[in-house]
Amino acid sequence: MAGERYLQAFQETLTPSDFQYLFGDIIDRQLLAQYSSIEPSWQAYCKRATVPDFRTVKRFPLDGMRSPLSVVPTDDNYPAGKVYDNIYSYAVQKFGRTIPLAWETIINDDLNAFQRIPELMAQSAVHTEEYQVTSSLISATGINTTFFNNTIKNIVNQANGAVNNNPVLGIPGLADAMTILMQQTDPDGVPIAIKGVTLVVPPALTIPAQNFVT
Repeated sequence: MAGERYLQAFQETLTPSDFQYLFGDIIDRQLLAQYSSIEPSWQAYCKRATVPDFRTVKRFPLDGMRSPLSVVPTDDNYPAGKVYDNIYSYAVQKFGRTIPLAWETIINDDLNAFQRIPELMAQSAVHTEEYQVTSSLISATGINTTFFNNTIKNIVNQANGAVNNNPVLGIPGLADAMTILMQQTDPDGVPIAIKGVTLVVPPALTIPAQNFVT
């Protein structure tokens, strides 16, 4: 049985015959430069954390206690404040792939093509991170309504004070979004100080976003 398993694994290994162009009978060959990887954007609007294992972890944010302090009369007790807690849970997953190469394939690699595999794998990891973060906010069917909704008041529509529902990307729509953003408050009703924003757009809206931002 051990020998059969070894034979099965050997049969699934990529050999020179699987790369008809790299090892083809051509006199003059060059290895073209690959496309560079996209620069990840998720780090600009996400927080990175470390977990010890693959089990579900819980995160407990605290809020409140930011309202203006009350005047305390002489020889009087300080008024009590209130702290609000919440809970979020998630679990990390493992992502990856392998590329099995036969020893003969590596020996025949006179273009050193397979030396670029680690770089390609690194680019794949970057793309996976970007995809996972983006998928938590939006999908092919639209926005994630768990994260964007009228209860949180972080979606641009007339119910939250915007002029139009889901306006197109432009100065009027951005003005509506900033108005709603600046009206965000904590559980005590205290305005949340927004120190900066990151505009995240799909590739199709890159040029319109650059036009009115710059």
